[in-house]
Amino acid sequence: SRSLCRGSFLFSLECGLLLINMNKVAIDIVLLPPDEIVDLAIQLNRDLSDSGRNEIKLGKSEGEAMPHMTLVMGCVEEIGLGKIERIMGSFIEDLAILDLEIYGVDTEKIRGDITVSSLGIQKIDEIQKLHENVGNELKGFFSGGASREMFYNPPGVSMEEFSYIDKFFEVAGGEKFYPHITIGLGEMQDRSVKFPIMFRAEKIAICHLGDYYTCRKVLWYKNLR
Repeated sequence: SRSLCRGSFLFSLECGLLLINMNKVAIDIVLLPPDEIVDLAIQLNRDLSDSGRNEIKLGKSEGEAMPHMTLVMGCVEEIGLGKIERIMGSFIEDLAILDLEIYGVDTEKIRGDITVSSLGIQKIDEIQKLHENVGNELKGFFSGGASREMFYNPPGVSMEEFSYIDKFFEVAGGEKFYPHITIGLGEMQDRSVKFPIMFRAEKIAICHLGDYYTCRKVLWYKNLR
């Protein structure tokens, strides 16, 4: 506050830096799928967009919603991102490439009447353990109080409710963990895609979350062995 930062120039500067460092950012620890799965998700997303209700536009560029599979998410202090990156880098040093299976398209309702379509991924032991281990490593960095300015491009965030990210481990962690790749808003009409589809998850990343908890910017990534 102003009263706390009165006094010498150096003390005021220290207070200013402290306030800057206390800024928080909403992040998602994710697996990034290979190009062929990204292309599939984008094509299915375009089909949803043609139906008129889809507000999520998938793409490959910064600022677009990048197809991904969430492991854990939360809000962290920006000053702690470097330490989180180092922990993740060390943690996954010997993590093997994961062979995963998309079993089909799932739909669920959010906020009462909004339908979300996703590519459902088989929850094998390896992916469940990865979710739990990443959560255990990073849980201490996450804090509550999510708000609009913590997300990518805050003016573009249409969400009014941010409690999901604060309660992630309660509502979507542990046995409730649901591995998936979000396609978009609406229900898939084209069911011509043949499942199951196998793919290899070769990259883990930290992303900046945007509207509808989508990944809008890759802050850090590492290839799995």
